[in-house]
Amino acid sequence: MTSVPAGVEAGPRRVAERNGTQDHLGTLARSGTLSLVGAATAGILGFVLVVVVTRGLGPAGSGPLFVCITLFLILAEIATLGADTGLMRSLAGLRALGRHHEMRETVPVAVVPVVVTATLFAAIVFTFAPEIARVLITNGGADAGADYLRALAPFLPLAAVSTVVLSGARGLGSMGPYVYLDRIGVPVARPLLVGAALSLGFGGTAVALAWAVPVAVEVALATVALVVLLRRTGTAVGAARRPRREVAGP
Repeated sequence: MTSVPAGVEAGPRRVAERNGTQDHLGTLARSGTLSLVGAATAGILGFVLVVVVTRGLGPAGSGPLFVCITLFLILAEIATLGADTGLMRSLAGLRALGRHHEMRETVPVAVVPVVVTATLFAAIVFTFAPEIARVLITNGGADAGADYLRALAPFLPLAAVSTVVLSGARGLGSMGPYVYLDRIGVPVARPLLVGAALSLGFGGTAVALAWAVPVAVEVALATVALVVLLRRTGTAVGAARRPRREVAGP
């Protein structure tokens, strides 16, 4: 049997490793650039939203709304229970190991407790909205604050689940859903919807709903993106395993 010189065998291997490293660095560079663009877009449009709301509702109307939005964001973050980070790391590890079926099973384990917790928070906020508003808002806007809280409360579970699902997509190696939906899509939609509500003469409650509605669209699209990524990853894992079985034989 003729032996293959070590240099001949090692040469193609080194080339493949070098190409793999270059691809990885290219992916990191693209992800970093995309994240930077998304962060800049979200920051600029967040400022635009503040201007639109303040000019439309005035200081007396916008103050209570911003207080309620802040509470909404805090509760949505707490309701994730750290599952966003956990799911991202778990899916990344399982993806590296090629354990696709476990990836599918991991997603509901992460999402279900978040849904339960966020739904409980939403029920508490909706039920005790007047009491919460009186504690948080002391400049005479408590009644409007209660209306804002009740308008925002049903969207709490959607916001928490969206955070977790988008983190899952990041764990599968894709920054696209997070940047395009959470950093660009939602920040673009909010000033447009809020501006439309104000231009049509609707009050603060409609403005609160206009702020929250993009979250419902985001969670739906994020879920679709995660399902597509899971299927794509499963296909890639199957394709990677097939040559080994063919080499091994029956």
